[in-house]
Amino acid sequence: MKKILAVFFVFAALSRICAAFEASDATHFTDDRGQAVSLKNPVQKIVSLEPALTETLYIIGQFDKVVGLALSESSLNWPEAVKEKTSVGSIRNVSLETLVALEPDLVIGSAMSERGLAAAAKLGIPTAFISPNSLDEILRTMKALGRLLGAEEAARKTADEYALRIEEIRRKAPGQNSTGFFVYAVNPIMIFGGGSLPGEVLNLAGIRNPLAKVSFSRPAISQEEILAADPDYIFLAMGAAASQADLKNHPFWSRLRAVKNGNLMAPPAEYYLRPSPRIVLGVEAFYDFVYGGRR
Repeated sequence: MKKILAVFFVFAALSRICAAFEASDATHFTDDRGQAVSLKNPVQKIVSLEPALTETLYIIGQFDKVVGLALSESSLNWPEAVKEKTSVGSIRNVSLETLVALEPDLVIGSAMSERGLAAAAKLGIPTAFISPNSLDEILRTMKALGRLLGAEEAARKTADEYALRIEEIRRKAPGQNSTGFFVYAVNPIMIFGGGSLPGEVLNLAGIRNPLAKVSFSRPAISQEEILAADPDYIFLAMGAAASQADLKNHPFWSRLRAVKNGNLMAPPAEYYLRPSPRIVLGVEAFYDFVYGGRR
């Protein structure tokens, strides 16, 4: 439960950040906290303290500039090529000695890696807080990183390709006829609302959240509210995923239509939580799970 609450508080903090990351050229940018940064020279060496940003750099073809990175301890580290880069520790426990030895031009991270960012900044290393919180912001981040790293055209083209994949699902989604939501804790019951990134992913996949108004300030839901919503599908996130096998025999959960019909899915975290372009895989996977004739 402590781990779930820690992640919850991070997401609650992120929900109050208005993404502003934008690069005017290869040496000037504004990060997602509105901090203006001017670099002496174009970036050639990056340390990424956020797996989502590491993935983004790989996808836009700028992984060669990554000299070091922080790894996730709880979910998949992608791509395989991360094994070839110097590890500076985990997201929450960065080795400052290793980071400094890499002599990066820029260190990037988000709320999960704030301690490492702050430590690097105190040593005079340029840092950037980059934290996209929606699909549109993820695509915008791709383009801004491309502009900053001298690969604007390639990054824009790649971002447009991902946007087309999302648009294709939008066109196919049959008017949000199915309902569902993410449950990330079962005692007490907590769900992601419509204003969250997981909520947006389901919405884009054509799955309507009947409890969309749930917010980070009120994530706990009563059994009565869940029963009244009676969703077609339940997606089990984070700690709730371990409960999947037990729900059919549970006196409360077994009363729900989704559980009776076996419409449960415990997807990998990168499908709904990690704000990288690969979250499009989640949109596609959830659409296929609900509308793809899986049975």
